[in-house]
Amino acid sequence: MTDIGIMGSTMTSLTRRKDKVPDIKESFALPRSIVSVLRQCAKKYGGDSAPCLPEMLKYLWINISAQSKSLAGRKRRAEGMLSPEDWLNVVDEAASLGVKYIVICVGESFEGHPELWKTCHWAQRSYGIDVGIHTCASQLRKPELDELKRLEADRTWLFVNNTDLSAFEPAKKAGIKVLGAQVDHEEHSPPCDMSEQMLFVGPEGVLYTCGLVLNNDHFRMGHISERPLEEFVNDPALPHSIPKWAPHRENGCDACPPIMVKRMAGAPHAE
Repeated sequence: MTDIGIMGSTMTSLTRRKDKVPDIKESFALPRSIVSVLRQCAKKYGGDSAPCLPEMLKYLWINISAQSKSLAGRKRRAEGMLSPEDWLNVVDEAASLGVKYIVICVGESFEGHPELWKTCHWAQRSYGIDVGIHTCASQLRKPELDELKRLEADRTWLFVNNTDLSAFEPAKKAGIKVLGAQVDHEEHSPPCDMSEQMLFVGPEGVLYTCGLVLNNDHFRMGHISERPLEEFVNDPALPHSIPKWAPHRENGCDACPPIMVKRMAGAPHAE
């Protein structure tokens, strides 16, 4: 197939995905994004002298922990929260901007998040992105352990409370890479410019400079439905760093992607 043909099939696949959330088995067969194909073409035909498409981002930090609530013992999706398809589209856009690492926060429970595993598989299989899952749960249930084992082992990390690390030994024995998520004030605090290579997306699709300032309107960048992620990244009028004076959430740096990536690089199994 010619390169034009590859791009055409890619566009068709992406158009189909707007109408239907792909089955995981189907999604593995889908080609990479248009931007990925363009990079391959530039490398193939232009060699080292070919202009590279800029990689604007390195990290995507998303929070899905408020996406469901219990009502009369049943789970239902809260109004205004992103759908599984929305999250796949966020990953597509982030990957086109150069993202290599994603951290997904699920809160205290993995339950009620059907988008979690689809998003992880899509990021890994379609774009080769490393995925870290941050949970405040004190232990893993068997269904969750089984789902983790279905992901790509070399691209999957589990970030947990430092005090709960010993409770996740069964996960480690099953081959899951587990690291402490907590970041204390001495290790990192504002001012911070690491957010310049990162986007944070809250459960309702609102973008913030960083998870540290979630729900702080001063650092609210907009909603994913308003414009492409690239425009948020390139808008100089938006806040792209955290000043020292910024009020921030306690434990807001927990599972911060740049900090977690440093820990991943220093982990024994990262060699």
